[in-house]
Amino acid sequence: MKGNKQYFLFFLGVTLFLLFLVGVKEQGEGGFLFRVRAGMLEFSQKFRLGSSCEAAGNEKSPDLSPVSKRTVPSSFVLAFWDRDWKKLDALWGQREQTGTPPDAKEFCLYLNALWSQRRYGEVLALVVPGEGAHVVSIPAELEPYVRMLRLLGYERTGRLAEAQKEADTLSAASSNEALAYYVSYAQARLARTRKEEPRALTWFRKMNASAQGDAQLKQQALAEILTFKESTNEEVAEMLSLNASHREALARARAFPAPRLPQVDY
Repeated sequence: MKGNKQYFLFFLGVTLFLLFLVGVKEQGEGGFLFRVRAGMLEFSQKFRLGSSCEAAGNEKSPDLSPVSKRTVPSSFVLAFWDRDWKKLDALWGQREQTGTPPDAKEFCLYLNALWSQRRYGEVLALVVPGEGAHVVSIPAELEPYVRMLRLLGYERTGRLAEAQKEADTLSAASSNEALAYYVSYAQARLARTRKEEPRALTWFRKMNASAQGDAQLKQQALAEILTFKESTNEEVAEMLSLNASHREALARARAFPAPRLPQVDY
C-alpha cells in the first residue's frame, strides 16, 4: 500500500545514507562523519514517527511532526535510537517466533542496526533470497535500494564478483538518479580493487557529475579524482572553489605554468 511504501522508501533512504558514510568508507571522514551523526541524533530527539501512516490503507505521507503527547513511538523505534541492540534482537526474534511480518520501518531500522554492528552476513540474510529464511517482501519499485544494500553487503564480506554484478545491474538502470552517486562510488572502489585504475577514474568522475551540486559529495569525489595523475587543472580548480585549503589541490595549483587559472585564488 502507498503509505507503507513511502515509509519503506524514507527509512531505507536514511539507512543507505548511514551505510554509505559508516560502513563503506570508515576512514577519512573526520568532522564530516561527526556532523552527520550529530544531525541524526538531533533528528531522533526532535522527531518521532506518528502513527497516522501505520494504519492499513492509509494514503498519507509519513508523519514527521514534532513529538507530542499523542505521538507514541514503538518499542522497536525507541530501541533503535537508544542503540539497545539486545532489545532490538529480542523484538525481531519475537516477530520471527510469532510469524508476524515486520513493517517497513522496522525492517530498515533493523538492517541499519545489524550493519552498525558489522553483522554483514545477517544483513545479506534479510535482503538476498536464498541466503536466509527471513527475507522480507518489498515493493518492486524499491528493488534498486535493496540491490544497493546487497552490493554493500557483498563488498564488505569479500564477495566481490556478486558485488560487481549488483553494481552493473544498478548502473544499467536509467531511473536510479537518487542512487547514481553511490553506485558510481561502488563501481570505482571495485575497479580499484582489481587494479583497473583508468576504469576507477572514469567512475570517480561519474560520481562527481552525479553529486548534483552537493558541495560535500563533490569534495569527496574530487578528493579521489585528484589522487590520479590524469586529473585535470579544471578538476583542481573545482576542488579549490569548494575547499580553498585542500592541500593536494593547492600544491597542484601552485605548480601550474603561467598563465595560471583565473578562477583560482592564489
